[in-house]
Amino acid sequence: MDEIIIQKKSVTVVEQGVYLARISSIDRAEGKFGDQLLWKFKLSDEVELIGWTSTTYSDISKLYKWYSAALGSQFDPLTDFKSSLAIGREVQVDVSVKAGTDGTKFNKIENVLALPKLRSQPQKVDVQSPPIPAPQPQDDTLPW
Repeated sequence: MDEIIIQKKSVTVVEQGVYLARISSIDRAEGKFGDQLLWKFKLSDEVELIGWTSTTYSDISKLYKWYSAALGSQFDPLTDFKSSLAIGREVQVDVSVKAGTDGTKFNKIENVLALPKLRSQPQKVDVQSPPIPAPQPQDDTLPW
């Protein structure tokens, strides 16, 4: 009989917060609630988090929100979902820390957010300050 060797996988739990991430894959998977999409987000070379969405693609679904965040300004609300357009894109992931029934801590992706829009050049704003009043001479007269 051949020996079976399975490499132990280490799990990293990151602190709660919003992180810059790259979508590394989106795959169909059988999840706790049936047919779902398993999203993998790379935070760094060492840390990858997973998140789940349903396969329902409508204006109010999590899949729609995450996909629109991934495509940012290139998102077209009239087109169908295509995983290949989202894979490799950078997003922000809002991550929380949860505890399982056995007390083991794990991360949950609460939301996926589009990257903030950046300006290519700072814009000069012409602000006019009110004139500074000239100093007034001190009055040496006493009121009594």
